[in-house]
Amino acid sequence: MIKSYVTITLVSEARGRPFVFWDDLAAGCQTANELGFDAVEIFALSPNAVLPDQLRSLLEHNELQLAAVGTGAGWVIHRLSLTGADAATRDKAKAFIYSMIDFGGTYGAMAVIGSMQGR
Repeated sequence: MIKSYVTITLVSEARGRPFVFWDDLAAGCQTANELGFDAVEIFALSPNAVLPDQLRSLLEHNELQLAAVGTGAGWVIHRLSLTGADAATRDKAKAFIYSMIDFGGTYGAMAVIGSMQGR
């Protein structure tokens, strides 16, 4: 059971708050383990930004689980939103979110849908 997790952002435009670790997935996983966290949340550019074998290895090596994946890069980088003015933007937003759900689902992780909800 996951009791605690910390977020690692791999999106330079989102560097800093509210994310605890940024830029380096391996270093973030190692530090999360050293601090006693059970899992990590990854905020990545896309599901293809992290190689599955690399992620699995990092999680296993650091005795961590993947708690969640963030979808916010869809907004931060691509300006996609579920409430976009046109149908094409909304469709792209849904496709991005679905791809992140599939990515996280491989690890039993949830997808966080924050800024992609729109304003």
